[in-house]
Amino acid sequence: MKRIEMIGKRFGRLVVTRLSENTSGKRKRLMYYCDCDCGRKDVEIVGEKLRAGTTRSCGCLVKEVASTVHKKYNRYDLSSEEYGIGFASNTSRKFYFDLEDYDKIKGYCWLEMANGYIGSKDENQKYVYLHRLVMNAKEGEIVDHKKHDPSDNRKEFLRIGSQSKNMMNTSLRKDNTSETTGVYFCKNRGRWSAEIQVNKRKVYLGLFNNKTDAIAARKRAEEKYFKDWSYKNSVGKDNNAGAHLGENSFDEGR
Repeated sequence: MKRIEMIGKRFGRLVVTRLSENTSGKRKRLMYYCDCDCGRKDVEIVGEKLRAGTTRSCGCLVKEVASTVHKKYNRYDLSSEEYGIGFASNTSRKFYFDLEDYDKIKGYCWLEMANGYIGSKDENQKYVYLHRLVMNAKEGEIVDHKKHDPSDNRKEFLRIGSQSKNMMNTSLRKDNTSETTGVYFCKNRGRWSAEIQVNKRKVYLGLFNNKTDAIAARKRAEEKYFKDWSYKNSVGKDNNAGAHLGENSFDEGR
């Protein structure tokens, strides 16, 4: 039986490059090396399956079809002229974005992640975070939420900085008793202590008879060392951890 010429022919996403030295099954059916449009090289395929049309890719096509069938989508409210509102597909939590970013984000299925951020996965199953996507963040860059609200991903409330700068904007620890970062009651001295960390070095600000003076010292140090990157602590119950649009606050963590 005359062999059918296969080299150089296209079958779906596959292009035959050369005959394989291997055969398939008891019938020893000829196999061919193929390159797939997805980028995979030297995929071995049985020639009969190529000609019959039963194999049209390296397997990527089946995965894409399955992904499309089972893919979930987000609901969006684009009625505002100022910003868009999306709803996380797993919790229906609202998230906010600039309308100009809608085309960039609409192809993803956004979820509320365990850390409070809005995230998804790309075609390679790698995690994508909304705040990093809209800021076009490069690997190693930190995207900081100015208001400590991970649901608000409008660019005016985001900024790119280094890890050290991001640490300046760290929110209040849950075990803090003063309601101000860097201020705590020193039991063995019976006074309030204030300190600040600058470039991984702790700067001692002193001991104070009352909490208000300790907080004031900490605030002055923030303005001196951190400037625009200082976490905006408030005295006493006014500290709302930067809450915005009625959502809970979280630290930027990546």
